[in-house]
Amino acid sequence: MTRRADSSPQTLAVFELLQAEPARWWHGYDIAKATGLRSGTLYPLLVRLADHGLLEAHWESDPPTGRPRRHLYRLTTQGMARTEEACTPLVSAGRNAPDAYRGRVNIEWIEPSAVAEVVRAARADGFEVYVLSTTGESDRQAFFDAVRTGCPLDPPLVSARSWDAMIDSLSGGLLVVDAVRIAIVWSGSAAIRADNPTEFEVALSVLTAVCDRLATAARHRKSVRLYVDH
Repeated sequence: MTRRADSSPQTLAVFELLQAEPARWWHGYDIAKATGLRSGTLYPLLVRLADHGLLEAHWESDPPTGRPRRHLYRLTTQGMARTEEACTPLVSAGRNAPDAYRGRVNIEWIEPSAVAEVVRAARADGFEVYVLSTTGESDRQAFFDAVRTGCPLDPPLVSARSWDAMIDSLSGGLLVVDAVRIAIVWSGSAAIRADNPTEFEVALSVLTAVCDRLATAARHRKSVRLYVDH
């Protein structure tokens, strides 16, 4: 298990945001909106990162009329290197995907025996963790039940008929939670993958679609990790 103890959850949230658009100059207000960090937490953090050479900072040169200049920030070369190190996924073991799913990005494949440790480490690193458990079950209904049991939903998910409804419901529920960093752990996926590979494929696509929606939301954007055991 690989953990990064040198960065707080707040620092990692800033790193992940700035890494997504490394050439962009960000002002603090936009960073606060995107990460959900309060100004009393964010601005001392930005100053500290700049003092350590991880951020470039300069004054806005041409602000709109009637608004004072703002400080702008982006990662330095050293900051990019630190970000790549600090934001390395938590799991080092079980990284290889099943053969049919090699090349899939944004999924961290883990051994079933590592689920509890992944959950513990993610929580220790500031993630809000949601576990979907389908252990011993192999049908579509089991996956829908796991989502209803393990995750906040908005609007409620009342049946197992529509995958699109699940995407909307799960995305809506996770977007409004307070946490900026979210981990979704699907435990016990092997039976569905073996007995109903088509349903497994659709369920996996649903989870990755939800992760993409959370990571690109205009408001309440989240940093999301998806773990699936195999």
